[in-house]
Amino acid sequence: MSEARQLLLKKILIGECPPLVIITPHSETNGPENFLNNWMKEFITEYLSLAKKIDKSQAKSLFENTHPDIAIIKKPESGKAYALKNNDLEIFFSIHLYKNWELPTRIIVIERADLIPEVYANKMLKTLEEPTERTITVLLNPYSKKMLSTIQSRSITLRLSKLNNDHKKIILKNHHDKISSFLNCFSENEEQYSVLKEIMKNDRKYYKLPQLLKDDPEFRDKLFSKIIEIQSFSNIGLQQYKQFTNELNWFYQSKTYNGMELERFIGLIKSFRRDESRQEQSLSAY
Repeated sequence: MSEARQLLLKKILIGECPPLVIITPHSETNGPENFLNNWMKEFITEYLSLAKKIDKSQAKSLFENTHPDIAIIKKPESGKAYALKNNDLEIFFSIHLYKNWELPTRIIVIERADLIPEVYANKMLKTLEEPTERTITVLLNPYSKKMLSTIQSRSITLRLSKLNNDHKKIILKNHHDKISSFLNCFSENEEQYSVLKEIMKNDRKYYKLPQLLKDDPEFRDKLFSKIIEIQSFSNIGLQQYKQFTNELNWFYQSKTYNGMELERFIGLIKSFRRDESRQEQSLSAY
């Protein structure tokens, strides 16, 4: 863990955090948006684990099921700037009306902070100048774009360090080695490794996946996170990246439907393995 990250975590744990932090990835990061979102998820999971004295799997579940002291403001679905007329940042303002529920520090995360227009930023300043006690707002700036000077001057910027050797290797790998890197993440469990290896080679092996998903929640979490992590650092084309992003969006949006878990994971794995999108694949065969 970098010294800056460790210091930020310590400050948040004791409730003495700065009110505003901007986080940017290293310039060599591949897939900086997904990387930063996943980095933040891991950071908050670690914070929940330490603050509530629970293990990482419980903390991850708590994060995914939302906690009243954690707010993640997703970027606009349109991909364009946050809009006042759509109340895109309403959560930011409403959450400041109340005190923390139980955690030492409440965390508000805003994805793609570079999409915050000046009119919205100026409105936010009134809140940031007199922030609610023990509340930190984290602005994710994946493309290191210049922020409004009034925002920049009131924030602390955390620039993530250069990717470690494992991530560098992933960036340089071809499709075959991408799959190898993925499988290596599960090499400690013979059953998981064997099933995933067969799935990566043959469509007809998906029937072995449901039991693993049903029996092991930690496997589900790890399967999802490793697909995102490795795909983020893989050398894939823009069209393939867009297709994977579409599949990932479908994975999130279909979460509320009943009985869809297997299909959701199959779609994500197929897109990861073959760089195919849902529009090109029918699930009727499964």
